[in-house]
Amino acid sequence: MINILKKTALLCFFCLSVMTIPVNVFAQQGRTITGVVTDTQQEPLIGASVVIHNTTKGSVTDVNGRYSIQATGDVKLKVVYLGYQTKLVNVSVRETKVDISLEEDVMQLEDLVVVGYSTQKRANIAGSVAVIGNEKLVTTKNQNVQNMLTGKLPGVRVIQKTAEPGNLENVFDIRGFGTPLIIVDGSSISMAEFQRIDPSDIESISILKDASAAIYGVRSSNGVVLIQTKKGSEGKSHIEYSMYYGIQNPSELLKPVNAYDRAVLVNEKFRRENPTVNELSYSAEDLAKLKSGATKSYDWYDAVIRQAAPQQQHNLSMNGGTEKLNYYLNFGYLNQESIFKSGDMNYNRYNLRSNINIQAMKDLMIGIRISGAMDDRNRPQQDAWGVFKSLWRTPTTLNIYANDNPAYYQQIPGQDNALALTNSDLTGYKIDKKKIINTSFDAVYTVPYVKGLTAKALFSYDNTMEDNTNFLKQYQLYNYSGSGTYDPQTYGRINELTRTANNALRKTWNVSLNYKHTFQETHTLNTSLIYEENYEENAGFRAFRELIMPLPYLDLGSNIQQATGGAPVEYANKGLIGLLNYDYKSRYLFEGSFRYDGSSRFLPGHQWDLFYSGLLAWRISEEALFKDKLSFVNNLKLRASYGRLGDDGANLYEFLGGYNYGTEGSKENSYPRLYDLGTGFVPALTTRATPNFNIGWLEIYTANIGLDMDLWDGLLGLSFDVFQRTREGLYATRASNLPETFGSSMPQENLNSDQAKGLEIELRHHNTLGELRYNLSANFSITRTMTLTNVHTPYGNSYDEWKNTNSNRYANVWFLYGKGARLQSYDERATYPYLIAQNILPGDYILQDWNNDGVVDDNDKFPAAIKGDSNGNSRPYANFAFSANFAYKGFDLDCMLQGSALGYVVYGEQLSQPLVWNGNALPYFLDRWHPEDPMANPNDPTTKWQQGRYLYGAIGFNSESLYGVQNGAYLRLKNLTVGYTLPKSLLKKGTNGAIEHVRVYLNGYNLYTFTGVIGLDPERPNDQSGSVYPINRTVNLGVQIKF
Repeated sequence: MINILKKTALLCFFCLSVMTIPVNVFAQQGRTITGVVTDTQQEPLIGASVVIHNTTKGSVTDVNGRYSIQATGDVKLKVVYLGYQTKLVNVSVRETKVDISLEEDVMQLEDLVVVGYSTQKRANIAGSVAVIGNEKLVTTKNQNVQNMLTGKLPGVRVIQKTAEPGNLENVFDIRGFGTPLIIVDGSSISMAEFQRIDPSDIESISILKDASAAIYGVRSSNGVVLIQTKKGSEGKSHIEYSMYYGIQNPSELLKPVNAYDRAVLVNEKFRRENPTVNELSYSAEDLAKLKSGATKSYDWYDAVIRQAAPQQQHNLSMNGGTEKLNYYLNFGYLNQESIFKSGDMNYNRYNLRSNINIQAMKDLMIGIRISGAMDDRNRPQQDAWGVFKSLWRTPTTLNIYANDNPAYYQQIPGQDNALALTNSDLTGYKIDKKKIINTSFDAVYTVPYVKGLTAKALFSYDNTMEDNTNFLKQYQLYNYSGSGTYDPQTYGRINELTRTANNALRKTWNVSLNYKHTFQETHTLNTSLIYEENYEENAGFRAFRELIMPLPYLDLGSNIQQATGGAPVEYANKGLIGLLNYDYKSRYLFEGSFRYDGSSRFLPGHQWDLFYSGLLAWRISEEALFKDKLSFVNNLKLRASYGRLGDDGANLYEFLGGYNYGTEGSKENSYPRLYDLGTGFVPALTTRATPNFNIGWLEIYTANIGLDMDLWDGLLGLSFDVFQRTREGLYATRASNLPETFGSSMPQENLNSDQAKGLEIELRHHNTLGELRYNLSANFSITRTMTLTNVHTPYGNSYDEWKNTNSNRYANVWFLYGKGARLQSYDERATYPYLIAQNILPGDYILQDWNNDGVVDDNDKFPAAIKGDSNGNSRPYANFAFSANFAYKGFDLDCMLQGSALGYVVYGEQLSQPLVWNGNALPYFLDRWHPEDPMANPNDPTTKWQQGRYLYGAIGFNSESLYGVQNGAYLRLKNLTVGYTLPKSLLKKGTNGAIEHVRVYLNGYNLYTFTGVIGLDPERPNDQSGSVYPINRTVNLGVQIKF
């Protein structure tokens, strides 16, 4: 459909160009300038307008792209062609033949934008909508299409949690509001399905950020992501093949210190904890042997981690059609290996898509879209965080293998063997299989005799099937006792197997009537009436069994230690939708919508609610004053929107009482709660929460004011938005001190409220200098959320309320101790006005007496920073990006810097303190206060100290003070691509026209990060002490071929 619209627009543009060239241009006297106008592939452009700048003298290119124009003296030619960037060419008085090459203008090609249940011209959109096409999207290469959007659209925030193969979970939201609604070709999909879309299938992505999202009803309050997939086009078939092969290595993964440095830290820790004991863990002779290598240091990091893990992606597509039928077919394959040398962690995905459009009758168009994804995620039984914890905690004085024999993994006191944990044959494995099928069928009927009236029906059927296996094996680690004897130590609880299966079904019905007409060439009306139903069903099953022998079959299990579980879930909603768009001469724009939605999550009387939106825009640049006097203003538009939206995200069926089959006392929540009634153990039921018959819709009110401006044919562009969202009736469970005899718990209620405010700004610049075309852009967004009402139990006193209340306070405020001072010498201990510990040493931190009462206690904490959310995710409130791309002849360069600010991180365990669990230390802890002589007594006042960042004696930062909090701001070279497209003339000559297009490129992702965060990637979450699988730095070599 988009390709047909493009061709229609090009034909119209050609006709208009011919009609608007005055007859007198062909009668001008002077020399004749001739030439050919082509695209970057030397293909002629038919119907391009070539005029002398600031005059009406001009010409239009013929079927061969040729033009001819009369001119005198030095002139400047202006070349205009729809879908391409306007170009100005200086021509001297001596030049008579000038060939001109135009670059494709992506912004013009995306002029038709998919918005709420329709498409609109970009210039006539009244809402806050961000758009990206496939060409910009695929400049980034990644397994997850969400990561490919990072930094490219203002207001879209993507935080990559991990690069573990197959783990696609991210923080992805719009304006910091939460998980948005995802719509593909008119049907909603889950976030997991979105993450697995093949990016080569995507034609464009539109992001609805303001009240324009209200038309999508349920779950649209966090914004809407509209994805339009590729379709076939009329003409001969084209086959395209694209692939890339890349290498991954960790962007930031610290290698523990060697055995000598660890021994020094161990001695310092012992000195600090035992100031009166002279004998150390390592003598001077021991240290000398470790430093010289006489006592071996074992490199666990090198044994477990490889620095070059491969990844690859391949796509093969076919596109073509006739007047009656067009098609797009694509097959994709992706493989990603891990940085573990064992090779037992990897991810494979297969994608398939078929989009077919059939002109069944003169007035009836039928669309059939079928797509699928199948992925296999394989990994050792122990998750990545366990491997990294063991890797960081294991002393490098301990061998990897018992007696250096690779057949026997060394037993590590108090720890697992990190290398053994990556071996699936030894310890077991996890296999996650997912199959996704998306189908949709639509029919568009153009009603005869009523111009502009169409009827449409859509039905989609989506199914996601999961099959997961968790196989845990007992295994042995060994100690070597000499004379060829290896003593085994058993690890792992027992041989056991867990199988889980889940089947998610979603069906959507949608019927609509649409009327669009332009009256008297000035008034354009576009109205729609839509009815929609959605139904979702999710059924899961889980089986666990302890095994008699280490084989992954449930049949080989014990009848005693076994459990099963599973429960189906159903949900449905319906909606009646109305939409009205009106524009007057593309100057005054109005859009209004309503949606009457019903949800099965609530009781009758609370199921239905009315939601609405109104949008206004004024294209000031279409006023006569601007057209006549300020023609350099290509576009100037003011926008405003307001809407009431709804969300039904409460727990299912909070209005129902009854019982749950209790599992609280079970292993991994599988076994039922059992009670001994004298005749044996029997399972017990527990009551559900107290029913809430009044729970209803969460209400959201959103407002947006914006400005769009483009000047001097793209030399300067600006978009600016300020917005506010207020939510009333947030779902929460009332805190209470109910006695156990009550026998139930409190239900969810519509209790709380909050308000988010923010702004977005985008700057753009594109230009052409000779054969060099370039685009520059920058975007910035910031959002802060204030909790207006948070129902809480009574506070103990005014300070308790001031510190712990969330009402009328920005979310995620962090109360911390402030920085007082740092002890520089023993003598300073006596100078402080309040009591401090007498065992502190030079370099130790002293907390701030914030309230100046002479005592440092809990009352000295104050709002000092912004912390992450309850899941440990560091979510910065300000995000920004800078992008640049250049094209010169066949060469292209694309670069993006991306970053964030106003986010803080704190890490625990081995990341904040060395030698945790008597393990190892990370290298940044070597930058510490310590005696210049490693054997000196730190408690001797005459000892000379070497200053550093960290504390002496393996003392970590206090995570409740500003000393332990790091500013998570960063700026990252997110993407860098260099490509070259072979000339079409060379391809025609070398392949006899069989190959139409060849481009090769080199791409880098996450190449370098500027940050104050020490030793870790600032984008990683706070949870699990930072010991999650790291984000990768990747370099990819790729090729694109079109036949």
